[in-house]
Amino acid sequence: MAGAAAGVMAGVNVFGGILQAIAAQAAAKKMFKEYKAERGRQKAYAEEATGVFGERLGGATADVAGSQMETGAKQRLAEFANIAKLRLAPTNNLVMTPQDKASFETTTKSRAKLGSYSDWALKQAIQDIRTQQELNRITSFAGGTAQVFPFKSYDAQHEYDWLANLGAAIQGSSGAVQGFYGAPHQGSVPQTSQGSGASGAPSYYEGDINIDPWTKGMV
Repeated sequence: MAGAAAGVMAGVNVFGGILQAIAAQAAAKKMFKEYKAERGRQKAYAEEATGVFGERLGGATADVAGSQMETGAKQRLAEFANIAKLRLAPTNNLVMTPQDKASFETTTKSRAKLGSYSDWALKQAIQDIRTQQELNRITSFAGGTAQVFPFKSYDAQHEYDWLANLGAAIQGSSGAVQGFYGAPHQGSVPQTSQGSGASGAPSYYEGDINIDPWTKGMV
């Protein structure tokens, strides 16, 4: 009987431990899966931000600056040419001398070139603002996602608590098994009972006969 009890208790403990080990391994896999997913999301945000910043750097080269200033100068020269066509007097008798034309062209070219620097600087400032806004948006999304990750990791860690608790409960039931096999069954007769023999020494009951433990004889 004792051997059977020990075998059952050992089996119950092993089974409960297996369930707890399975729960721990499943939770670890789930947590690692959540970690990989979060790392993938953060990597995507980083790549997006790198692309935005790289595009901005590509628009800040010397070639781009020269092209933008040249475009700005042409636009300003066109505006100055339109201004030159305006009537400055009620009649059309006003005629520009060659000297006036040369002076006007020289002045407008200088002003157009000078203004092209301002146009380029303004475009760069606008691009910087737009780039910063885009980077702030990406950073905000990445930060919000990172703040949610600990909660997802916590949920993954405790997703299989029910299985671990079941294993612990099964291991705890081994005490009940021990009590079942160790408790006396109904109808069993005690082997010995302490009493008093004829010699005054304690006597023991075996079946229907009282035996004096000192004389080994019947009382």
